[in-house]
Amino acid sequence: MMRLPWVVDFDRCVFAVERHGERVCWVRARASEGVIYGTCSSLSDGEKVLIERVFEIGAPAAEPSTTIAVPIHVNRRTIGVILMSSEEAVYSYRDLRLCHHAGQYLGSLIARLELEDDARRQSNRKDELLALLAHELRNPLAPIMTAVQLLKTRDGPPTSREVEVIDRQARHLVRLLDDLLDVARLTRGKLLLERRPLEVAEVVALAVEIVGPLLEQRRHSLAIDVTDSGLVVDGDLSRLAQVVANLLSNAAHYTSPQGHLAIAARKDGQTAVIDVSDDGVGVATDSLSEIFDSFVQGKNRGGTQGGLGLGLVVVKQLTELHGGAVSVCNHRGRRGATFTIRLPCLPDEALPRRPAAGSVPPPRPSASRRILLVDDNVDALELLATFLASQGHEIGVARDGVEALALLEEFEPSVAVLDITMPVMGGYELAERIRARGGNNQPYLVALTGYGQAIDRERTRAAGFDQHLVKPVEHAALLRVIAGTDTDEAPSLGASPVAR
Repeated sequence: MMRLPWVVDFDRCVFAVERHGERVCWVRARASEGVIYGTCSSLSDGEKVLIERVFEIGAPAAEPSTTIAVPIHVNRRTIGVILMSSEEAVYSYRDLRLCHHAGQYLGSLIARLELEDDARRQSNRKDELLALLAHELRNPLAPIMTAVQLLKTRDGPPTSREVEVIDRQARHLVRLLDDLLDVARLTRGKLLLERRPLEVAEVVALAVEIVGPLLEQRRHSLAIDVTDSGLVVDGDLSRLAQVVANLLSNAAHYTSPQGHLAIAARKDGQTAVIDVSDDGVGVATDSLSEIFDSFVQGKNRGGTQGGLGLGLVVVKQLTELHGGAVSVCNHRGRRGATFTIRLPCLPDEALPRRPAAGSVPPPRPSASRRILLVDDNVDALELLATFLASQGHEIGVARDGVEALALLEEFEPSVAVLDITMPVMGGYELAERIRARGGNNQPYLVALTGYGQAIDRERTRAAGFDQHLVKPVEHAALLRVIAGTDTDEAPSLGASPVAR
């Protein structure tokens, strides 16, 4: 911390500040080596009178003498007093003015610190509210999406248009929730990347899989010009796929049905360049400079399903976390726009020699499992039980932790899928009690919850869970977890598929 030289000499300096209705003093004496902190009862009667006077009038309280006192103002309130005294020298009006300026400067500094502290508190409250909102919205979305999945797989006539609408809109709500939470994490610097050398083709393949249903719905054609190998970046696969998927989704929404989209990747020196183009409405010229800001949508993009204007914010911040940059330009002489991502390249030899996984593998068939489902949401519990039973598994259900513990003895599950927030006994305590039972037949514990932040994953890990999935979970992801419990390659805790 920088030390400012004293511009007014003193033998004794007192800072008196009101805190929580009490006056606290810091005293610096010429003879002392440090600062004495305590109540103002240690002051002389003359010092107390002068300090009290400054608090009352909010201005210097006396003519220059061997003692001067000036106020510290914060938002027009006198919150403190600076008092200086000298045993020999008599202070001048210049000394009084200098001391007064010091009080004003200190008041401005305190006001700024209070504003910053208040902003941090407000930001924390906002993040807590967003997390709670996401949890409360994910809980009803889970049974809705499970019900849609059951309707789609049921024998009989083809799925009706109404079911497809419900499915599409529910997935759109999930994407909005993901964007809100990602922006909160990025703003606080709480989003961690799991980086490794990646082929850009791997990223693009996963992004196209994510956006595929939307492209099919809007009947767009997609041209892909990406080399299978030789274009390597250091990145988090799911997050980079999210970046490309958000750009493809953005292009799809702002391009009329049966439009044309394209994605191309090339190497420019030591930079990997990914272009996502469309022949849609383009971006208004006066919006080009702010299109990546929060809650901003192009002015000529009204009338479309554009979300909250957060998708491009996530794109920009995730790209920058990877050491890259993103830009946009309109096409000259024709419709549409191109978004360009630039990422630092790695040498080709940095990539481990193994077959590239172009997409998340489909769930492999697994032997029948005894699965215990625990959730206080009856709709979610019954529908998930119906779905897993249709996959050949034997299911036991419980509505809280106490009921689950009673069922464990007779059911003996190999997999237990537990909600976290439940009455009577929550998922954390239930998991700890299951682990405390010991024995060789411990079930594989899966947390299925509406909370998905890093701190939530740490808590489930500490409670003894093997896996953490966020509601509404893709059924393919849940089946992969169940199928992996009989191998040494079960997914690690916190690994979750990209579902945006």
